[in-house]
Amino acid sequence: MITCGGCPAEWGGETRAHCSGCHRTFTGITAFDVHHKGGECWPPRQVGLEALHTSGNQILWGKPREGELPAAWVKEAANA
Repeated sequence: MITCGGCPAEWGGETRAHCSGCHRTFTGITAFDVHHKGGECWPPRQVGLEALHTSGNQILWGKPREGELPAAWVKEAANA
């Protein structure tokens, strides 16, 4: 298990990402990047992430299931 020095969070897995600013844990770097725009932490639900499952005492935030992507993500992907 990996731990954070600034909070009691613990997580496992090579793909997990934990934010040292807001102390939320994400399913991966992509979800972390979505929440951390412009050097600022955004509330996960506000940027289209959802609580997918828990790991120990920690909620893992990630992208909604395929087919349920927020319109802003679809638009951004189309313009990439």
